[in-house]
Amino acid sequence: MAGRLAERISALARNLGVQWATERVDELDDDGLHVRIAVEHGTLFVYTPSTGAGLVVEIWREGYCWISGLAPDLNVVIDLAIAWNSDISLAAVSGRWPFLQYDELAAARERGNTVEVQWATLLEDADLKNRMHELLATSCDNPTLRKLFPWVGQHGSRLGFSRCTGYPYTKDIPVIDLTEGYFRVTDISSAIVLGVFVNLLDALNVVIDGIPAWVGPAVPGTAEEVERSIPGRPPW
Repeated sequence: MAGRLAERISALARNLGVQWATERVDELDDDGLHVRIAVEHGTLFVYTPSTGAGLVVEIWREGYCWISGLAPDLNVVIDLAIAWNSDISLAAVSGRWPFLQYDELAAARERGNTVEVQWATLLEDADLKNRMHELLATSCDNPTLRKLFPWVGQHGSRLGFSRCTGYPYTKDIPVIDLTEGYFRVTDISSAIVLGVFVNLLDALNVVIDGIPAWVGPAVPGTAEEVERSIPGRPPW
């Protein structure tokens, strides 16, 4: 099915005079991911839903799903790809195709204040534990950490900091794990524990000391994209 879908997309695109890098993708089984369409301003992933009609569409850019929804047919997918290729805004896309939805972080990426919104989103997340809220608030108060992209993992028990705003994140800045009564600082790239602390500020100081001197504010994209875009930058 994936091969036929990719061929149909390519044929429709050619009839409209556009050329895209369209390929089948088999990372997932059954009704998983089928076709990837690479356009100038991102990548469209097209799925066949497990039940019902239509096609699930996700538009990814800079390591994040900007907008997604259930398209009624393939012609709509092609129209959407052409519009997205023209750098149409998220609001315009959702207005034209109401079945497509996006979140506040996607809108922030479009505006260019992703890091600020990510910090605010995590600080307001009621599902996180009190200790994680304390860790986030104290980290955000530090100007060195505040310019980085924060992320929470390990079921809400790990706080990390990335030099890029998309996933996969960079791995050259230590992470802090919440353990029973302690803050554990780990070099995520090597899994080496740098210290275990009772005092939060002591743990944060180890993280800050582990940030390379050349690190600046977090930039859009994935770790790989950031590495490719800046010649001469030190390896991860």
